[in-house]
Amino acid sequence: MDLGCGDGALTLEIARFASEAVGVDRNAALLARATTLAARRGVGNAKFVKGDVEALDFKDGSFDLAVMSQTLHCLERPERALAEAARLLAPGARVLVVELLPHSHEWVREKLGHTRLGFTPDELTKLLRDAGFAGVEVERVAPKPREPFRVVLGIGLRKVRGAGRRRISK
Repeated sequence: MDLGCGDGALTLEIARFASEAVGVDRNAALLARATTLAARRGVGNAKFVKGDVEALDFKDGSFDLAVMSQTLHCLERPERALAEAARLLAPGARVLVVELLPHSHEWVREKLGHTRLGFTPDELTKLLRDAGFAGVEVERVAPKPREPFRVVLGIGLRKVRGAGRRRISK
């Protein structure tokens, strides 16, 4: 599942390795472009759904991977989107978050709809852990030359119920 999929480019890449890939976004125009792109490329195992990444109509544990690429900085409550990702993932499944590091480019608020100017690695780590993910790892990605934004990558595992508990038999 690609949460905040935009034009679907990443969803289509994920579909190359999955039996099915679902892209979710709140922008109907971007979803229409994504659907057109999937049809043009002949990708039949990708579907696109209009929805709010903080509250989706899928069953608990429906997915084995959730990707959020530059989604959290567009949300008022990123913690809710991560909690929803945790709900949607099967126990032991992974979340992959690609986000911007803090920056001072205020123009992105008005032009691109960003609500936040990035996340520190510590902030992203806390968000992932607070959402219930285990094995959280966060690292900065090497910057590209002349790129104004730097990126941080975070991963986490959906906790398995009872993990870490030992059953004592008599």
